[in-house]
Amino acid sequence: MQTQTNQTAAELDLKDLTKQIERYLRPVFRYVKDTPDDAFASRFKVEFGSGGSKTYFYQLCRQVKEVHGTFDPPGLSDHVAEVSADVAAEAEQRWRWISETVHDHVISVLEENYGDNFFQAAIGNKEIKKKALEKMMDDPADQQKPPEVYLDFIQLKMIVEQKTNWSLFAETLSIQMPDENKGRAKYLDWFDRVNKIRRIFAHTYGRKLEEVDVDTLAYIEGQLRERLPDYVTSA
Repeated sequence: MQTQTNQTAAELDLKDLTKQIERYLRPVFRYVKDTPDDAFASRFKVEFGSGGSKTYFYQLCRQVKEVHGTFDPPGLSDHVAEVSADVAAEAEQRWRWISETVHDHVISVLEENYGDNFFQAAIGNKEIKKKALEKMMDDPADQQKPPEVYLDFIQLKMIVEQKTNWSLFAETLSIQMPDENKGRAKYLDWFDRVNKIRRIFAHTYGRKLEEVDVDTLAYIEGQLRERLPDYVTSA
């Protein structure tokens, strides 16, 4: 405010000062008020040591900057540059854990309920089986793995939501995102969101990891760790 108006904050009446800075505070108040608890907690994780307060401060500054593009308090740009690489690495690690954990869980449940022939018996979509087998055949004969290893993440979603399989996964993989309305029979849109983020890691040119992507991965990982406690030590 001082930079843009050439005023001195200490010389202003409190009421006048409050009025002038209110527009910068409004995005912070809105974010704190409207953000679901889980999403808020994933962004404001407990920090130990003196760095925690600075991190929280700059996180809130970024909320202001989304609304007021010229808002750039001292240190914000440097802070964003410092943490961006670490954030991207952490997000990729979360994505890999989610992908591997979900894949392992789906295959384990299908094998437990359908037996050794689960690949044929549990997957009704012939195209999914065909593509997995084609990928398997593309590998050298001495390096080929079982066909279920070659299933894509989004194919797992199709297998999970299959009518004959849904009851096996309803409690573990139906994850309602904070911005989704209540009352749906299945909450599987998170598969698509994770798959979309996967493309950022696979093809970085022209793609950028957004803050919402980081929050999405953190939220989904948290949900899966609660629902699949046997996997929490595998990360």
